[in-house]
Amino acid sequence: MRKSSFLLMALLIAGAGVSRAAELPGGFVEGPNGRIVHSESGAQFPEEVAGFHRTGFVSFDGQGEYVGVAYNRALDDGAPVSLRIAIVHIEGMTPKEHFLIAKPLVLKGLEDVSTVSEGEYARPGKGIDGYLGIFSGRDAGRDVGIGLWTFDRGYWDLRGRVEFPAGRQAETQKAVDAFVDAFVAVGQPYRTPAE
Repeated sequence: MRKSSFLLMALLIAGAGVSRAAELPGGFVEGPNGRIVHSESGAQFPEEVAGFHRTGFVSFDGQGEYVGVAYNRALDDGAPVSLRIAIVHIEGMTPKEHFLIAKPLVLKGLEDVSTVSEGEYARPGKGIDGYLGIFSGRDAGRDVGIGLWTFDRGYWDLRGRVEFPAGRQAETQKAVDAFVDAFVAVGQPYRTPAE
């Protein structure tokens, strides 16, 4: 069975290495309507999802077992929100366990970190769907909010890291909830790859 490297997880959580590429890296294929598709799971990443615009993608292992996609959007006043998604195979881990492992990596480099909230993620009107933590801190002298979402989709695990301006949690949460609903509505198959 294939497993991911926690070092590779750290790279995406930190947002490193995600850039627009002229050619698709290993693990991705072109899909319809400008989408890129994770070749192993079939997960589709449109150019635009609920106001978020795809800005880059990366294959951390070159094989498709660990990939990342970056999206950005602006809030109503132009304030930036960044969203980094990872799809990775982690064997036998719940969303909460995935969250607990990823949390220190997400918060690394931030100062004056405090937990705003942490617990099960309930999609509005959809029930419990994963695990979520919201944090506040300082990054290079500016106040920021950080959100970490983790999901279990059978063979595949998903992680989302959101950075947003301090004090804008409610707007950001609404935008991310809309992203999750629209992303799911695309029809994500999360196939199990052939061994």
